[in-house]
Amino acid sequence: MREVRVLKRCSVVAFVSPHGFGHAARVCAVLARLADLRPEIRLTVVTTAPEWFFRDSLPGRRFEYRSLQVDVGLVQRDSLTADLEATLRSLEGIAPPAPALIERAEAILHDAGADIVLCDIAPLGLVAGRAAGIPTVLVENFTWDWIYEPFVPTYGEFGPVAQALAEIYAGADIHIQTPPCCRPRAHAVRVGPIARERRAGTGETRARLGVAADVPLALVSMGGVEWRFEAASVPEHEPIHFVLVGDHAEANLPANVTVLPHRSEHYVPDLVAAADVLVGKLGYSTVAEAMAVGCPFAYVERSGFAEYAVLASYIAARVPTRQLSAESFRGGEFADAAVQLLHAPRGAPVPPVGGQQVAEILAGVLPG
Repeated sequence: MREVRVLKRCSVVAFVSPHGFGHAARVCAVLARLADLRPEIRLTVVTTAPEWFFRDSLPGRRFEYRSLQVDVGLVQRDSLTADLEATLRSLEGIAPPAPALIERAEAILHDAGADIVLCDIAPLGLVAGRAAGIPTVLVENFTWDWIYEPFVPTYGEFGPVAQALAEIYAGADIHIQTPPCCRPRAHAVRVGPIARERRAGTGETRARLGVAADVPLALVSMGGVEWRFEAASVPEHEPIHFVLVGDHAEANLPANVTVLPHRSEHYVPDLVAAADVLVGKLGYSTVAEAMAVGCPFAYVERSGFAEYAVLASYIAARVPTRQLSAESFRGGEFADAAVQLLHAPRGAPVPPVGGQQVAEILAGVLPG
């Protein structure tokens, strides 16, 4: 009689930074591949990033969502501007985590029967995992201590926070870094870019948008932080149809403009793949999704955020780019940059293999 191997139902609990959607997108790419490798797995997501984002990004995959403030990152006035004083106030008791918060996180790990704690880049998961004696896996292209360090000369309160977080991150049992890596670590495991995979073809996506195949399409996205497009910032530019992801003040839009809320029937990786040009803020998931299809990128300058320069250098070496000042973008002066990039050759696609690689690392550690 043939031996039947019964796999133990194992459990992964992911603590996800709610700063924007980039960390959530990266974790979703990993969990989707992990669920394919180990269908019996129990997945739990712990974050205050919106539950709908995970539901939409992980269709057909079963997981539990637990709302808990696991991280702060930076408090944003808008997609381009951080409020450092508000950030310092919000960090109290969160980074580093207070004992009561650690206890709540440990209770979640216990309820989930966690075998592994996956963290992108929420320090709470690493602290709670260590306290509970559960292996921890850190996935990052930057950590918050690295982001906070440049603020210390002006806001000295960031110094002790950065030091405490650096010690927490150093305690991860497995440290995985994905490009573009802001501070490479010799001991870290290196993987490729991580991005959610597209689901629909370009023709299908354009048909849903009502944009003909021969009409140039520019996708304008400012990432997961709310951005309001004012009337003056919607360009009437005949050769291009603009799809703006965010809010808009006016109901009467030019015929060449479509405005989509952050949550819509259109999956963002499909929109990126269907676009001829991407315009907006540099963020990890946006960059990875653009490189996956070689989409030219007109990006907005973002001062005061250390990751910006690393992302800008990385993507400029792989796809055609233009840099826009924040002032010109706010004023709607991005149509010319989009037109210029329409005539640039697309970059060679960079497959987002990192999600599969991280999933294989996790599967190799899990029991069964």
